[in-house]
Formats: sequence, C-alpha cells, structure tokens
Amino acid sequence: MGTVVIVGDVGGCARQLEQALQPWLGVPDVVVIQVGDLVDRGPDSPGVLRLVGQRLAGAAPRWG
Repeated sequence: MGTVVIVGDVGGCARQLEQALQPWLGVPDVVVIQVGDLVDRGPDSPGVLRLVGQRLAGAAPRWG
C-alpha cells in the first residue's frame, strides 16, 4: 500500500492547497483524499478548482 494524504477544508485557498500538495508531487503510490469544502469564502475558489482539475487529469485511472 502507498501513502495516503488527507487534505481537509480548502475553502478556496489555492495557494495553500498547492503548498500542501507540493511535497507529494511525483511521489509514486500517493493517494490524495480531499475531505470538506473545496470552495467557500477563500480568495481563489476558481484556482482551487483549476488545480484539482489539473491533478485529476494527470492521475492514473483507478477503475478499469
């Protein structure tokens, strides 16, 4: 089993989300699980959605 990274409420803070994920980029067998709100009152909700979309687009399919 690989590493599981759990990210709590992001609330529209794209910069902080990117910083939290930075150590795990390129590490094999890492699964990121997002719990809580992606968007909310933070300064950059569209940026959060863009970042998550980019990560999902580059992720290996989990279901065949």
